[in-house]
Parts: sequence; C-alpha cells; structure tokens
Amino acid sequence: METYRWYNLINNNSEISQGDIFIDYKIPTVIKTGDEAFDVRVLQTNCIVLTQACDLANNKIDMVTLCSLIPIEIYVKSLYDSSPASSQDKKIKQIEKCIKDIRQGFIHKFLLLNNYNDNSYSMGYQIADFSHLYSVSLEELKRYAQQINNRIRLCPPYRDYLSQGFARYFMR
Repeated sequence: METYRWYNLINNNSEISQGDIFIDYKIPTVIKTGDEAFDVRVLQTNCIVLTQACDLANNKIDMVTLCSLIPIEIYVKSLYDSSPASSQDKKIKQIEKCIKDIRQGFIHKFLLLNNYNDNSYSMGYQIADFSHLYSVSLEELKRYAQQINNRIRLCPPYRDYLSQGFARYFMR
C-alpha cells in the first residue's frame, strides 16, 4: 500500500494555493447591531484555502474562500462540556463516537485533517468546518502570507479529499 505525505512545509514566497493552512488568521466580520447599524469585529481563526488551485494559479479570482479549522482538542473539550451524559465514561464514549463519525465522513459539515510535526513547524489534528466559510481578498491573503515564516499545504490526494468533503457538504 502506497503512503502519501499529508502536508508540505512551504515558505512565505510560495504562491497561495488550495489547501494552504493559515494559523491565527484575522478575518473581519460584520455583525448587525440595529436596523441600520453594524459593527465590524475581528475573528482570529485557523483556516484552510478551499478555492481551486487552478483558479488561484491562473489569476481567475479576486476573492479566496476559506473555512475554519478547529483544533481537535478544542472541539473535544466543547463536546465534553456540552454533553448531557451523567457520567464521565458516557461522555467519553459519546466523544469517541462523534470523532469516529467525523473521520468516516458521516458528519458532512466536518472533515478531519491529520497533524503535522517537524523540527520547525507543528500543528495538531484539525477539523475543517465547512459551515464557517469566509471570503477574503487574494491580495490581502498574499500580504499576510509574506509576513509569516512558513505555512503548510495539504498535498494530493488529501487536497482532493478536502474538495470532495466540501462538495458533499453542499450537495446533500
């Protein structure tokens, strides 16, 4: 059985592509506060590029689609804290079932991504949350990418796995 790398570590000179992961990226969001009043707030999140690599490479777009990445330990803690189960054993079994369902693709809005560790960069397991999408300027994302040292990029066939998961979420 052939094994494939999940990620490549890339430097800040690399072009933006599908599967690029940005940690603690700041995204402006607009919140309606009244009939004609709005507030702009900044959301800091881990995110992954969903826009097709060919569209990015051929400069066919101005805006890039991103989705939130949830570190698995944060997701597990939120499941544990919100679980109605009365005992710790029951809560743990519910969490294990939920993570298994995500891994097997039964919870369409989520996709589990592997961890990454090397000497210069590390990232724990992440859950792509297709229900939290953002559109940001390609030029802004390029500026941000220049400011950070390195980032990781999802490799094929896992990049295709991401695209298929995103498509399944919208096709259902």
